[in-house]
Amino acid sequence: MIQGTFDFTIYQGSTYKQTFLFDDGIDLSNYNIVRMNIRKSPSSDILFDSTATGNETTLTISGNAIILNLPAETTEDFDFDTAGYDIEIVKTASPHEVDKVLGGKITLVREYTRYEYSV
Repeated sequence: MIQGTFDFTIYQGSTYKQTFLFDDGIDLSNYNIVRMNIRKSPSSDILFDSTATGNETTLTISGNAIILNLPAETTEDFDFDTAGYDIEIVKTASPHEVDKVLGGKITLVREYTRYEYSV
């Protein structure tokens, strides 16, 4: 069950940082994995997966907050106008639990200035 809804805007090619604070009723301390997918619709292909290998995105739990950091190199590759997302937290200890804590709509504002990043 989604605990909250939060819609936000990402500027393509820019770093996006967001801290999602949860009230005292949601205890994140026993969860050790946090993950996020972005899709055009719930049944469509994944546009972004926070757990993908080589992904520079950080999605972390800190106290009663989930912190999302999408680097410019990641948002530069986004190719959608609007999409949906949800964030799940996972407790791998027994009993195993997966809870959706947040979801909503992302609007992408396309960039005009482009820069090639070197590795």
